[in-house]
Amino acid sequence: MSAHLPVLLEIIPELAPAVGFKQNNPYHCYDVLKHILISVDNAPKDVVIRLTMLFHDIAKPKCYTESDDGVGHFYGHPQESSDIAKEILTRLKYDNDTIKAGTQLVLYHDSEIKCKKHIKRWLNKIGEERFRQLIEVKKADTMAQAVEIREDKLNILNGLLVSLDETIGQQQCFSLKDLAVNGRDLINAGVPEGAKIGVILNKLMDMVIEDEAENDKLILLEITQKLKEDFYTNKI
Repeated sequence: MSAHLPVLLEIIPELAPAVGFKQNNPYHCYDVLKHILISVDNAPKDVVIRLTMLFHDIAKPKCYTESDDGVGHFYGHPQESSDIAKEILTRLKYDNDTIKAGTQLVLYHDSEIKCKKHIKRWLNKIGEERFRQLIEVKKADTMAQAVEIREDKLNILNGLLVSLDETIGQQQCFSLKDLAVNGRDLINAGVPEGAKIGVILNKLMDMVIEDEAENDKLILLEITQKLKEDFYTNKI
């Protein structure tokens, strides 16, 4: 790769600060650029995912801080890296879909996903295809981190894939289109047309995702009556 590095930096000069930049962090055994390149090598042969890995930590040198014990931190680097990725992908004339997908994955690459509730929340937020890509991004990122933490992190990510498949296979509700009630149902239940419809639907969606309510039409309409009353008393 060293022979091709000048060419890469000519095309993407924003990567230059990452060359040899030490991370000084127990989770990382490589400098920033080497970490980036190893993560690209470990990514599936998918253009969006590989572009994501190329840019996911590009802002780390810019965001670097050190705690009193000498440990390096990179607070805010996902957002900064996403912004830089958008500038580069636009300059390189990638299509809008690739830019949108890549910058979104860069933005979320470091986000924590712990449990099934989180999975449904992420499915609601970015959809199944992007969520599967996000897990692949996290796997590639993990393979470029310290050896001693890889196995545990990969086991967690593989477990998330199993839970994801179960969520999809069981046709669990994670988007408004899957909700057992819609705007017309709420209007028929006495909710005035307007912004309140959307607010209540999203509240019902949140309750279903958090397993606070069953995705059943009668149950959700009963909850709607309570939410409608809360509206009139300015509780929501």
